[in-house]
Amino acid sequence: MQMPPEILNTFQQQLLSWFQEHQRDLPWRRSYDPYGVWVSEVMLQQTQVKTVLPYYERWMKRLPRLQDLASLPERELMGLWEGLGYYSRVRNLQKAAQAVCDQHQGVVPDSVEQLLQLPGVGRYTAGAIASIAYNKDAALVDGNVIRVFCRLDALEAPVNDRAQQQQIWARAEAALPSGQARYFNQALMELGALVCTPQNPSCLLCPVQTHCQAHQQGREAELPRPKPRVPPTAVTKAVALVQTEQGLLVRFRAHDQLMQGLWEVPTVEVPPEADEPEVLERWLVAELGGAWKVGAKQQTLTHRYTRFKATLNCYVVEGGGSRSLPEHWDWVTAETAAQFALPTVFRKLVAQLL
Repeated sequence: MQMPPEILNTFQQQLLSWFQEHQRDLPWRRSYDPYGVWVSEVMLQQTQVKTVLPYYERWMKRLPRLQDLASLPERELMGLWEGLGYYSRVRNLQKAAQAVCDQHQGVVPDSVEQLLQLPGVGRYTAGAIASIAYNKDAALVDGNVIRVFCRLDALEAPVNDRAQQQQIWARAEAALPSGQARYFNQALMELGALVCTPQNPSCLLCPVQTHCQAHQQGREAELPRPKPRVPPTAVTKAVALVQTEQGLLVRFRAHDQLMQGLWEVPTVEVPPEADEPEVLERWLVAELGGAWKVGAKQQTLTHRYTRFKATLNCYVVEGGGSRSLPEHWDWVTAETAAQFALPTVFRKLVAQLL
């Protein structure tokens, strides 16, 4: 629902005044450097601010310029990102940084249209960089903004409804005060993060409470409606624990879509009803040659990915013949473990074994 001009002006001023007084002191807000803003926005996708802060500080210390990111070896890049998850984000960030160096002389574009041409940059990220870094009149919509407008307008569809999301984008664009996008967009997101929270929103502290239909109707707790839950797909994997005097055997996932660019303790997915040790043994022979003997199952781990829930059965494995490993395989020791970018589940397993 669009507000009449005089009410919209009041709404804008109330929100901007609240942000000026209550905004958090975050490192990417201290200079609004386009590169720093961009890194923060990518890190903050599906990740809480308190989790991102130490990663951001470490990243900017190691990679203070966009050119540093563009030229960083992949192995070190993945190590910096390890633990944040959703690793396609950082791969696309580096590809986009390389494109900026090649096509824009190392200067981050300030227009949504040019930003959208960069790898991995979607409508939200383009709007965030253009508005927050450059104060261009560009709207943005993230999960916090969706929640705020769903409650302001008492929208009934689930949060992932595409037509409703387009409606919210139009609402955000119409609400944007000219020349103040940097602070207004951050104010919308900050309101969702600090006041208009998913559970138990602090409506009494909300600067725009009088404009909120959900509050007037007493429906803050039921809106926005959650997206329908899709149960994760269950998969079973067999993990090879191969330890010698050289260390623990690990494998680099160079081309796998899931966790590409990370190292893992060698793992193969096992079809339903298949014999796990047999599948693991055949896979090791196909990958490495030699003769392998899969022994007892040492432990079972579980790990939740975005769309999968994996059961990881870990087997002690011996043999292998020649210790000459092909490309993308290596031995990790307690002394070298920090040099390998490992998913959380394997980081814990390696630490336990070594």
